[in-house]
Amino acid sequence: MLRLSCYFRHNIVPTLVLEILGDLKKDFEGKGTSSERVIGFAKKLFPVSAVVNKHYRAIMKDELCGVNVPLDGRPYLDVKKTVA
Repeated sequence: MLRLSCYFRHNIVPTLVLEILGDLKKDFEGKGTSSERVIGFAKKLFPVSAVVNKHYRAIMKDELCGVNVPLDGRPYLDVKKTVA
């Protein structure tokens, strides 16, 4: 996983993030506290260089409003602030 992070960014779809957040709301017996589960999911989901795509509805809205949406296989991000 780390070797791939040297050359590529991991692309995460928003639906997966919503599903994981839904799983965190559920109460599982014997699986640890919710904070431990959040840390476990974060370690699995967000490696060093991961990006979350913009939701497809927002991309469709941008396209209908006349914004040029590049469809060349790269992630379409909605980033206002980057964190180092």
